[in-house]
Amino acid sequence: MGSSLEQSLVLALFSTLVCICNCVPNTTGLVEEAASKLNVSRRLTDLGPFRTQRIVNQAHSSATANVNSQTSLYVQLGQPVSLYFDVTNNNNWNSYFYFYCNTQTSIVQSIQPIERWIAGLDTVTVAVKLVVTNSVAVGNSGTATETITFVAATPSASGDDAIYVKAFLYVGQQPSDSSSPDLSYSITGDCRNANTPSTCSSTGWSLQANIQDRQSGLLSVITVPAGFMFTSDFTSGTKDQVSGRYSASCCLNLVDLIATDLNGNQYKTSIDINYVWLSTGAITAIVLGCILLLVLLILICCAIIFCIRRQRRTSTFTMHS
Repeated sequence: MGSSLEQSLVLALFSTLVCICNCVPNTTGLVEEAASKLNVSRRLTDLGPFRTQRIVNQAHSSATANVNSQTSLYVQLGQPVSLYFDVTNNNNWNSYFYFYCNTQTSIVQSIQPIERWIAGLDTVTVAVKLVVTNSVAVGNSGTATETITFVAATPSASGDDAIYVKAFLYVGQQPSDSSSPDLSYSITGDCRNANTPSTCSSTGWSLQANIQDRQSGLLSVITVPAGFMFTSDFTSGTKDQVSGRYSASCCLNLVDLIATDLNGNQYKTSIDINYVWLSTGAITAIVLGCILLLVLLILICCAIIFCIRRQRRTSTFTMHS
């Protein structure tokens, strides 16, 4: 009798569990997702500095990192400073990132956030608080005394993929600088016959740019839409000339190229690919045509004024007669 009662209780309990599982079909998925996120954090914590990383070219990466335009790279010895970095997830799905900062002698006090899930095509600003120690040898004013490297990494099965951005820290007062960075560019490619959706998607063009700021230093170079990549080594705050490239299909005919220095001065130029293919002769002809049209309008206005005045004189003479 006791055995039958125990069996009945076990069967009843099993049936209840089955009903609960059937009524809540998504519980397993939610638990697995939460466990997955927890395991990522645990794996990063357990591996610590011994995890394998691949440095990824930002131009071909699923993420990009840049120094935020509000960041000042001029610091004082022994004083805490906050540096801001923008990390963009170029994927269409959410991705997990963790962040850290390498320095030569400075002490990193905090990184906020230290890790984050970033939504697809979204950008997160990471604040790094550090102190430049008194042990740093200070050179002449405006001499770079410290190089920092901000790293954003995302885990993968074969090793974490890491992107980075480097920046110079200058010790001392920020110099006065009201001039924008020097920028020159050239265009390659031909979009004149790629004016339909089918032809423009298979035809491309590119922009090559050289940028330099000799006074306060170059903070960043970006394009809108995004896609600018440096073809030479770039450290934010550099006063040397750097080179970069932007490429697009002929379907994207407009781009803004923006260079910003450490004092916030900007050089911005808007490029319309539909108007850059004109030859020197064509441009000269257009200018001359505009000048001739202006002269013709002036002559017509003068002729009208002359006719009106002549008609008034004729009317006055007839009345006196």
